[in-house]
Amino acid sequence: MIDTRVKVVLTGQTVRLLTRFGDEARPVVLTAMELTMQGAEVETAKHTPVDRGLLKLSVTGQAVDFWPKVIGLLGSLVPYAEPVEYGSRPHWPPLAPLELWVRRKLGVPAAQVKSVAYLVARKISRVGTQGYHMFRVGTVYAERVAPRLIERGLRNLERSLSDR
Repeated sequence: MIDTRVKVVLTGQTVRLLTRFGDEARPVVLTAMELTMQGAEVETAKHTPVDRGLLKLSVTGQAVDFWPKVIGLLGSLVPYAEPVEYGSRPHWPPLAPLELWVRRKLGVPAAQVKSVAYLVARKISRVGTQGYHMFRVGTVYAERVAPRLIERGLRNLERSLSDR
């Protein structure tokens, strides 16, 4: 399981708009964060390695309303999301899942599956696995996009209120 939080840094102008509009800004900020997190899901999924596709399908992004704070969460409930994200230290992995992976991904003939899976396990036991950092990519995307969407939404709110 992995759960990352998006830290949004707003410009001084955006903070002034938020202060000015108070609770009227709530739906604007929430909508901007929801759109941001949808984009972050897509960006994360694009960088997620695929075996059977379960990890890629499990990526979720959501905006959580703790007004006056709105938090962006990006994560997955799949137990192996964390080692795929960060990599793993050397360890001896279970052979059965590796055998299935060797069969699916490498297309090794049935007679050689066990020995190839053993070689893969031995390599993992020596060097571990590399991290793909797909959630970091999604978080960086969200941290870049959220301030723009929030500011744009607040400017639209400012225009609509001045037209009254």
